[in-house]
Amino acid sequence: MQETPIMNINDNYTRSNIVRILFYAMMGMDIISAYSNILQLNLLKSAEISMIGIDMEQADANDSRQQIVAIFHLLLIVATIVTFIMWYYRAYKNLHELKVLSLQHTPGWAIGAWFVPFLNLGRPYTIMKEIWENTQNFVVSKDDLIRPSSNAIIGWWWGFWLFSNFLSNISGRITLQATTIEQMITSTQVSIFSDAVDMVSVIMTLIMLTRMVDYEKKLWDFLNDPMNSINKTEIAN
Repeated sequence: MQETPIMNINDNYTRSNIVRILFYAMMGMDIISAYSNILQLNLLKSAEISMIGIDMEQADANDSRQQIVAIFHLLLIVATIVTFIMWYYRAYKNLHELKVLSLQHTPGWAIGAWFVPFLNLGRPYTIMKEIWENTQNFVVSKDDLIRPSSNAIIGWWWGFWLFSNFLSNISGRITLQATTIEQMITSTQVSIFSDAVDMVSVIMTLIMLTRMVDYEKKLWDFLNDPMNSINKTEIAN
């Protein structure tokens, strides 16, 4: 699908599909990370039980595997976040171009809200809620056969996003401070739990995005339909 603008409205359907693919990759990477951490946990527990330490060859192989997984995981996280914010910004900007009067923030805040301390604990959620509700309202107001979805998923998505980031920070700090086998076992267990929570966060995001993809496709199709004679800058509020 081409990104041809109509009255400054840009296709966001293609971008949202790319974001979904990246989140599916994130889910796979979470599984790989959890499995790698389980292998490390087993190695540490074996060393704890035997009380003879860890064989250097096994330790080097474990460290190499963990480092490779961590690097790929980090690169995928960065790519996914950047792409998600690009989709998020365009979704919000398109609503501004459609003259939605109920929007509370400028399009720039769809980017800035993620990086301003304290504001980033809530403003991305409120903007996402506006995107969710107003995109659906526009589509539903033009087609009586379409029904809006509950915005409850937005709360679940944001709650798990915050919890996942909190656990990730805690896990990182514990890992950096771990020096004994007992501490490394604890840090590895926290990392496994963090991977599990992140997987749930990814699932919540995918549920939200899957529903948004459908509404954005309907919005784009409507705006590109030559049979529509209404003023396309109008929207029901």
